[in-house]
Formats: sequence, structure tokens, C-alpha cells
Amino acid sequence: MNSDFERRGHQDWTALHITREGILSFFLLLILSLPVEANWLDKRIQLDLQGTGTYSRFNFTDIKRPYDGGDAWAEFKLSYWFDEDKKNFGPFVTFLPSATTEHEFPWQRYVQVGGGFQWYLFAGDYFRAIRLFASGLHREFYDQDSDFRPQTDVDVQIGADYYYDNLFTTKNYQMTFSWWTNAGYRHTNFASDDYDTFLWTGNIKIGPKVEVGQGFVIPYALADWTWVPRYDQRFWENFLRLGGGIRWYPKTPKPDPGIGRGRQFINEFIRRFFLFVEVQQNVAWLGDEPVRPVNDTDVRVGISFSTGGLFRDLL
Repeated sequence: MNSDFERRGHQDWTALHITREGILSFFLLLILSLPVEANWLDKRIQLDLQGTGTYSRFNFTDIKRPYDGGDAWAEFKLSYWFDEDKKNFGPFVTFLPSATTEHEFPWQRYVQVGGGFQWYLFAGDYFRAIRLFASGLHREFYDQDSDFRPQTDVDVQIGADYYYDNLFTTKNYQMTFSWWTNAGYRHTNFASDDYDTFLWTGNIKIGPKVEVGQGFVIPYALADWTWVPRYDQRFWENFLRLGGGIRWYPKTPKPDPGIGRGRQFINEFIRRFFLFVEVQQNVAWLGDEPVRPVNDTDVRVGISFSTGGLFRDLL
């Protein structure tokens, strides 16, 4: 929600060079590392998808009130694993298109490409999704007005992230819990060439699981936050929100080790697809308060999807 873009003084060619060279190096590595076995693709290459489409009533913005708009993004991630069994270290590339229905937010209309390296440190149910990463990213903005000039279209990110949920464990918990968090260094954060700071973001959701037909419904409570201590004035990056909602997973096929990875991938996509309605309340600004009025409540309706490889489900 950055509302003060200015004309860029120079291009950050270093970060862009890292991104493009990283992608080229990735595909070169694939060619040089192809095993003789016919099933090398199943063992070393991993494709994952995730995305969300959301309608927001207010969207916690001071630019347009009410917001009454839709936003959507989808990420396609291709990973290559040096260890075909543990799948814990290797390069990756990503492709991420983003869109919005609202004319006042041109920085949300872009196509992003990137590449980097990732390392999963641990095994086990609770810690296997802890990931260290370093990546270079480039955004190409589209459908823009002639007066829109982003300050930067590249970023370098170094940090760690973690995701855990008990939605689909063999123990079939009736009380579900999910936690996602990401923390690390951002070179520009697609905001300014001298952004250069630490960012921490995440969310927690907890609620009972109620089986309905071939799927289940989860009413849940949530906490959502982002904190950038260097930039108190960027209120949209310094907040704590609480709320609740309901998620519906229409169909949740059971894991079947006897089927191929292609079918596993499809089943994971189907069972992690859900629709949701939620209400969020901004309970605290973790930096400066907005100068202009911002609604402290938002109502959201949307869909979300992902594949299990992002959560280490397919190991």
C-alpha cells in the first residue's frame, strides 16, 4: 500500500543481474545434473503452487474508503534438490503474477520472477518446514498509467520462514492449528532503493474441524502481524490484527502412497483448496498511527489454494 512512489533516479542493476543470472544458472544446473535413471524428474524436481483471491471491504488503507475491491496472486515455484531423498537443499525459481481490480493501486499489478537457494534444516513433524533462503526478485509492472513510476522493481531477500499445520495428520486432530511466519532482510522490499532493513510477518489460526460431506469446515480465530522497526511511518507494514472466520475445504482426498507423484500433486491441490470468510480488527499499530483515517475493521471473502510440497507433505 505504498502511496508515495517517485520517479527512480537509477536502476539497481546488481539485484536484477542476480535474478537473471540465478535463473539461467538454475536451468544450466539441471542440464548438467541429470541422472541416468528415467525417474530423475520425480526425485529431484518439485513443482508447487499457491495463491489467493480476496474481496476486501476496507483493506486497512487510507487511499480509498471503502476499498470494495478484489486482489489476487498465484505463485509457481520450481525446486531442484541436490539430495533426492531428503530434499533439503537446492536452487529454486518462482513466477508470481499479481492483479487488483482497483485503479488507485497500480503497484499491485505486476509479474514477478525470481530465483535463489533454499535449505531445510531439520526433519520431524514439527520442524521440517523451517527454511533458510536467499533470493533475487524482479517485477515487471503492467497496465499502468503514464504517471506511475515505481522507485524500484528489484529486491534481494535473505531470511527464514516456517509453516506448520495439523490439518491432515494421521492423528486426525479435531482442534486445528496453523502457523506461518517469515523474517529476514529486504534490500528494497519493492518500496525504495535504500529500504535495507529487517521485516517480520506472520499469522496464526486455530479452530475446531467439523467434517462435512467429503471435506470439512473450520471456524477459527486468527492473529496477523507485520513489523518493520526501521520504518515506523509505514503504518501498513507495522500492525497487529485479530479476528475470526470460517474456512470450507470441499474435498479432502486421503494420502495414498501407492499412486504416482503426479496424482499425489493433484490430490494435495484438491485437499488444500478452500473458501473463506473472515473479519479482522486492527488492534494495534506497531509504529506510527496513520495520518489520514483508516478503518480499523475489514471483512474479507475469498479462495485459497496450495500444494503439499510447500509444507513438506510429500516427503
